[in-house]
Amino acid sequence: IKAGIPPNVISYSTLLCSYVKANMLDDAMNVLTRMRTEGIRPDVITYVCLATPFGRRGDVSMVEDLLNHQLLEDGLVPNEYVFSVRLNALANASNMPGVPDRAERIFHEFLESQTAKDNKGNFKRGARRGFQPNRVSLSILRRVLGKPRFVRFCEGHQIRHEQILNSRNLAVANRFNLFHQQTTAKPLQSFFIIF
Repeated sequence: IKAGIPPNVISYSTLLCSYVKANMLDDAMNVLTRMRTEGIRPDVITYVCLATPFGRRGDVSMVEDLLNHQLLEDGLVPNEYVFSVRLNALANASNMPGVPDRAERIFHEFLESQTAKDNKGNFKRGARRGFQPNRVSLSILRRVLGKPRFVRFCEGHQIRHEQILNSRNLAVANRFNLFHQQTTAKPLQSFFIIF
């Protein structure tokens, strides 16, 4: 500002994220307010950065306000990071009743937003053909739902989830497959240790 360069969404988001990293959340919220008063629209990165510490604390109401209300009011399309932070807030909200049901609704909403089509059959803005949720989102969902419910949910939505279920033991499985390939004529097609 002093150099005569007008601030933009990138400079404001960088400042906001710096406050978040320093755990100065009130100052970060003030940056968001200042952005808006100066007519600079925050982007998805701004909101995700600001909501992440609230998600870690399990402050579901603040995360929902930022990522489900303000973000949408600004006309932004939620991405997998938005939904991961929302799910993480639920995972960390230990006293909240109905967390698994709410997590399923959030994830279902996410899947719909990523595969949404308009009335002509074209994918809407932000949607992707052949979309599969990322590993982080699925790991958080598994933590919230528990293994049996997670498996049923994924199978019901045709989501590949095998690696998520076994992510702790994936390195062991890969080493075993490599060893097995070296010692036998036929390699194993898949080997997962289910915990």
